[in-house]
Amino acid sequence: MYAQEAVRSLPATRIFHISKHGVRSSNINVIDVTAHVSPQLGRDVSVHTDDGHLLDALHKEVEEICKTASPTPYLAVKKKNIWAAHFVVSSLAAGAVADIKVPVWYGRTTIAFRGGASQTTTPPMRQQRPPVVVRPQSTFSRRTSFVVDSVSFRWEMDSRWHSKRFTLCRGDFGGGGGGGETGQAPDDVCAHGVQGSSTSTAATIILDASKVDDLAFLLTAWDTTRRIKEGREAIETI
Repeated sequence: MYAQEAVRSLPATRIFHISKHGVRSSNINVIDVTAHVSPQLGRDVSVHTDDGHLLDALHKEVEEICKTASPTPYLAVKKKNIWAAHFVVSSLAAGAVADIKVPVWYGRTTIAFRGGASQTTTPPMRQQRPPVVVRPQSTFSRRTSFVVDSVSFRWEMDSRWHSKRFTLCRGDFGGGGGGGETGQAPDDVCAHGVQGSSTSTAATIILDASKVDDLAFLLTAWDTTRRIKEGREAIETI
């Protein structure tokens, strides 16, 4: 089941923008635009988060905000070198907070958090936090699952072939191990993501901050945008 078939609204407590990036991009910014979004649009999106037209309007406004207001990045994701599959994640308040290792093509992404930052940093960090492993549902799937603090989550796509919207739901795919043929209905929605098109990597992420840890989930959202782009390129070569 794809996310558009059974989506429920959620409070848009935090809104972020992931900058456009490609395979060779060495710097990707994650920007907190919550305070910059027009109040009316923010309220409308909170009530009707499953409305594709509202999500597209929000994404368009957020991209314009990032061009004109130039907000300070909340997170910076930097590749160690142009060919590396290893990224370092930093925040202005806490410095380096995580390391990400991505597969060369398809496979698991590992997010390892660095210790030493206090609870009061932005984003907040905890000591000795276990890594998050993002697993695709199948070899060429852009749908992924992962576990944070012993709770399973999954990113659902709105379309099998032309995804531009994706939804974070609590719970794993059917079968419990990420290998089920059909995802469960998104009965507990924690976040939504929207891109300008199925070939774009820039994305707007809407989080319910009462349900999810923004650091872990923003990084899995970035991984989702990367997989959507690479998955689309793979389809075009078939």
